[in-house]
Amino acid sequence: MHWGFMGWKPKVGSRPLLPINTRSEQIIEKPMWRSVSTQRCLIPMNGFFEWSGTKGNKTPHYIQAVNNSILFAAGFYSPLSPLDSLYSFSILTTRPNAIMQKIHDRMPVFLHSSEWTHWLNPQLGIEDLNYLLDPYPDDGLKSHIVPPAVGNVRNNGPHLIEPELRLF
Repeated sequence: MHWGFMGWKPKVGSRPLLPINTRSEQIIEKPMWRSVSTQRCLIPMNGFFEWSGTKGNKTPHYIQAVNNSILFAAGFYSPLSPLDSLYSFSILTTRPNAIMQKIHDRMPVFLHSSEWTHWLNPQLGIEDLNYLLDPYPDDGLKSHIVPPAVGNVRNNGPHLIEPELRLF
């Protein structure tokens, strides 16, 4: 799958805008998302990066489960074309929990394993699953500051999630 939803392609300048994240409120409220509301998926991740601060003074953070387990984000997908076997997807976001509120005003919707079957059931409408779109529990996530190198796509490696040593 390609991260960046291509089932709907508004243009910004000459490039299509591919939403990598979608507000969970929009998938319920906006008609353009209803066509994919039953094409739901889970996106596994060890953690994710988010930046806090203002333009020119941003601090990168790595957010992960407190027990370092894999997190499963709620998402939806669509084929790139009606006859295509390639798909694109977007991660749903929600309001922040207490941990994320210090960093950003949104966070991914994470689901517990007991919720996966409900989320993936195409017989259930998105309206029936609204209760799953709440923030992850405050005690389920932790964060730390990481090196600014995470902001460059050419950089890769496990060192990017190690806490940054800061001298005060």
